[in-house]
Amino acid sequence: MNYFENYVENPVKLGIIFIIEIFMSWWIYAFKHSPEIISIKQQRLGALREAFKIVQVDGYYFHLFLGLFWAISLIFLIFWGIRERKYIASLIYIVFLIIFWGIFWDPIVTTFLTILIAGGLILLSMDS
Repeated sequence: MNYFENYVENPVKLGIIFIIEIFMSWWIYAFKHSPEIISIKQQRLGALREAFKIVQVDGYYFHLFLGLFWAISLIFLIFWGIRERKYIASLIYIVFLIIFWGIFWDPIVTTFLTILIAGGLILLSMDS
């Protein structure tokens, strides 16, 4: 167990993060496939009008901000794992982020997260 904690991560922390990942992915997936969102997408309004309609759906901003918070938390955990030389934990968090990003996909959010990752990498490179 000591080997696992030295090179990977605290198993309890990793388990809790895994459970949160499953819950967040399911929750965002359920929202993005709700009947209201599906009916808006089936209208084929064009990307801009569709985005404005989806933003008006009840609960959109709550899902958006909580999803952003989770993605930023995963990015923080990835950089923390790299900094602490827990590369396997960082790899696990990268997989979690890719899965969540695939479900949470939104062009604006993707741009924001890409800039955040680039900024984090710049900060990591300046520190060493």
